[in-house]
Amino acid sequence: MKTQQIQEKIVQKIIKQMETAGKNWTKPWNEIGGMPKNIRGTFYKGINTFILWAEMLDKGYKQRTFATFKQIQEKGGKVNKGEKGCQVVFWKPTEYKTGEKDDSGDDVYKKSLICKFYYVFNLDQTDLLEDDINPIVGEAEELPSVEEYIKNTGADIRIDDSKYKNACYYVPSKDYIGMVSKDYFKSTKAGGSATANYYATLLHELTHWTGHESRLDRNYKAKYFDDVHKYAFEELVAELGSVLQTQMLGINSAPTEHAAQYLNIWLGRIKEKPDLFFKASAMAQKAVTYIQDLQKKDVKIESNQNMAKLFKNRYTPEKISA
Repeated sequence: MKTQQIQEKIVQKIIKQMETAGKNWTKPWNEIGGMPKNIRGTFYKGINTFILWAEMLDKGYKQRTFATFKQIQEKGGKVNKGEKGCQVVFWKPTEYKTGEKDDSGDDVYKKSLICKFYYVFNLDQTDLLEDDINPIVGEAEELPSVEEYIKNTGADIRIDDSKYKNACYYVPSKDYIGMVSKDYFKSTKAGGSATANYYATLLHELTHWTGHESRLDRNYKAKYFDDVHKYAFEELVAELGSVLQTQMLGINSAPTEHAAQYLNIWLGRIKEKPDLFFKASAMAQKAVTYIQDLQKKDVKIESNQNMAKLFKNRYTPEKISA
């Protein structure tokens, strides 16, 4: 098959996925649980990302690692009988003689890229598992007092490392929090430890949990927000609630990338309408107070006055920046 024919075949596969999903064609790809990667742990780039995303959706693969037949054998594994590989693209740099000479009489070379195609298999098509190839070494530590604080809420928290690796969420319709295990959390360049990042994320989702109709019923009026801004505003409330609780519980946490993203979305609007920030902070405080009221007496927490002072000093519109 010629290069152009292979390229057209790949594009048609992606177009089919787009047509199936309509306007939300990128949404299911985001729900897979991360970008496809090779057996060395490096993420695929360019068109290969979309090729393998489409393949994962089409075949329902749970793992996101792909490898060649030879690589699987080198890892001591084998491809399951009857499985077919997915074709990906590889651009190999090369040099060739132009047939010309330079002023010194030496051959002139020109650099170029050669397009090659090869087949890879998802680990679901083999007897290998991602954790066997790249064992996860957990960095996050368990903090007993924080675990007790969370347990006292009675929130339904489910650990799911199979489908939604890299994804933590709250499902209002079923009223539960989905988390990946502590082992998947790492330290960040921003300075947050794996432990702090784990608990900051869980407390963010726990703040969402307080907004359920059976608790604080944070149902924003349509006259204030459209659906997009309603979602973003709730994220702002949840992130501020997480900040209050991490500090209240003595967890030193740098703002997560997720936090920075949502705080920056609201930066312009907060400057234009400071009352939005007061509204968000009031709702965040109410959420934290709700969780505090569920605690037993032996859980050590700082006073509301100290929290309010900390909150005021740490987050003002001027301090929310990229």
